[in-house]
Amino acid sequence: MILFSSLARFVNAKYMIKVKHITRITINSFNMAAGFLIISFACTYNKNVASFYVSLVASVILGTVSSFGESTVLGFCKGFPSTVVGYFGSGTGFAGVFGAGITLILQSAGLSNGTIFFIIAPSVIPYFIAFWWINNMKRKYPYIEEQKEPIVAQTYKEDDSEIHALSNDVRTGL
Repeated sequence: MILFSSLARFVNAKYMIKVKHITRITINSFNMAAGFLIISFACTYNKNVASFYVSLVASVILGTVSSFGESTVLGFCKGFPSTVVGYFGSGTGFAGVFGAGITLILQSAGLSNGTIFFIIAPSVIPYFIAFWWINNMKRKYPYIEEQKEPIVAQTYKEDDSEIHALSNDVRTGL
């Protein structure tokens, strides 16, 4: 699994650097949905010996798209303030806890693993729509980096007549 995840990151960094992020996420979304549906099928028809090998293929697909999607989104985040990477990290951490929790809840409700993966498959739709929306907002409102140098107050020369007259008015109380 680590080999396929590393390979996905390498391919993303080396060969897909000129491919738009939205295209990469679209490819990733279709592969993610396919992985969920394949593992759902393998869990539903688990009496057959081939189901084990099908579930391995689905696991490799899901692990690869997870790694590929993460590296794509992190590359996409370079156009945002640096705090966005922290928000993304918090979101992925919460997603792990939420995913495990929802799986346990659905299993305690009596649903089979095949049904649970089938129910989870449509979650790809909000994943893609959220990225599509953020991508559109990024193009509509580009990020302008804050000025890193401190703003220095301008000093005026004493011989500037307008400033000199104003300072005289302030001294005399006018």
